[in-house]
Amino acid sequence: MNFSTSTKTRILLGIIYLGFISLGLPDGALGIGWPLMLLDFGVPIHDAGFILFITLPLSALSSLMNAHLGERYGVGKVAFAKALLTSSSLLGIDPVQSYWGLILFRIGLGSWGNDWACTHDTFHECIWGLVDGLFKF
Repeated sequence: MNFSTSTKTRILLGIIYLGFISLGLPDGALGIGWPLMLLDFGVPIHDAGFILFITLPLSALSSLMNAHLGERYGVGKVAFAKALLTSSSLLGIDPVQSYWGLILFRIGLGSWGNDWACTHDTFHECIWGLVDGLFKF
């Protein structure tokens, strides 16, 4: 098919938009699913705080490392790796049957999964990545 330049641009922007939105979807998954998960795992409600205690610093570290990783490996490779880690973490969380298994796969979401907008070395985007990490739950 022969598409015009503006059509190709719109298609590419649509793909980028869907990729960006899909990387942000797992952010609220713990908060939405926790009421049922705590019943399945038999843990108290405050154990969600321990999961956040582990994943939020990893998310902040990821935000701060994005500029360096983007310069070293390229934005496309970093975004692809983070999307791969996010999807593999989500696939791992689905069948998990224990609280500790949830924590293990949640580390993939916290450490690299969600936040690749900071690959452009700007202070505003890095701060926004940190704020996003604080509101995951």
